[in-house]
Amino acid sequence: MLDEVNDAALITVVDSAVEPHKGQWPRYWILLASTLTAGLLIGFLVAGAGAILADWRTRNPDSAANLGGSIGRIKREIRGAFRRAS
Repeated sequence: MLDEVNDAALITVVDSAVEPHKGQWPRYWILLASTLTAGLLIGFLVAGAGAILADWRTRNPDSAANLGGSIGRIKREIRGAFRRAS
C-alpha cells in the first residue's frame, strides 16, 4: 500500500555539473587587428598601383591608348563568347 501512495518523481543524478570552459577561438581582438592590417595593406597596394598607372599614362599616352583599345577588344570578345554559349 505504501508504494501506491509514494508517487513522487524520481530524479537520479548521473553526473555532477561542470562549468563550461571559456572558448579559445575566436579571439575577437586578433580578428579585428588582422582585418584592419590586411585592409590597410590592400588599400595601400591599390592606391600605389593606381598612382603608378596614372603616372605611366601621362608619360606614355600612345601606349596607354593601345592598352585601352586592347582591353576593350578583350572585353568584347569575352562578352561575345558568353552570348554564343548561352
